[in-house]
Amino acid sequence: MKVKFLKTEIQIPFGNTHTHDQFLIKLLEVLPSTARVCEVGCYKGVFTKIMIEKFDPSLCHFYEGDKENYSRMKSQIGSLPNLYNIALYNKNEILKWYSAGAFSSLKMPIVDYHDRVADRYEVQTQTLDQIGKPFDFIKIDAEGSDFNILRGAKNLIQENQPLLYFEFTGRIGGHVHGYSRQDFENFFDEMGYLVLNKQGNVLRGEHWRSDNGGMFNNLLALPNNTAL
Repeated sequence: MKVKFLKTEIQIPFGNTHTHDQFLIKLLEVLPSTARVCEVGCYKGVFTKIMIEKFDPSLCHFYEGDKENYSRMKSQIGSLPNLYNIALYNKNEILKWYSAGAFSSLKMPIVDYHDRVADRYEVQTQTLDQIGKPFDFIKIDAEGSDFNILRGAKNLIQENQPLLYFEFTGRIGGHVHGYSRQDFENFFDEMGYLVLNKQGNVLRGEHWRSDNGGMFNNLLALPNNTAL
């Protein structure tokens, strides 16, 4: 699929052979180097490194809510002008943060790879609209709170029409974070976005269930008016 992006045309690398990570890498490759990029949920900074090599670091902003992952990233990547230890959400409030490395998350009790229960502490959340930065591409991997982070970026999305790449947790995420399938669908309808998986298939109602076989674990949303 070809889409308009930053006054040019790009080919979205949909395909049946990609893993989600491979799809994201190929997608980053086709984005212009002038893109203003936002990453939420950086973990160890694998994609952060790719982004700062491809794009102007002064135009990129990276948010990691887990304080241990944030410290680890700083030691591995070094000094970045726009790396923040901020928990993003759809409201400015105090919430419980569960810390278990790759599975760190807001509100969702989790365990690590060794079945150890995550540490828990309180964090003050912020929204992307509150922060007020413009972006052309937003990547979110937040273990279930992804959609609510997008809900907290409504003004940003309406004003800038960025591409959105995010983790999808269906009814499980909806149950934990307080939204329904209708809320999810209405949001993207209101924003004027088409929601697709890495094969290029449109997200449908039956994919709301959690047992989707990994086909819809990560989604790409793009403005309807950009498809060529």
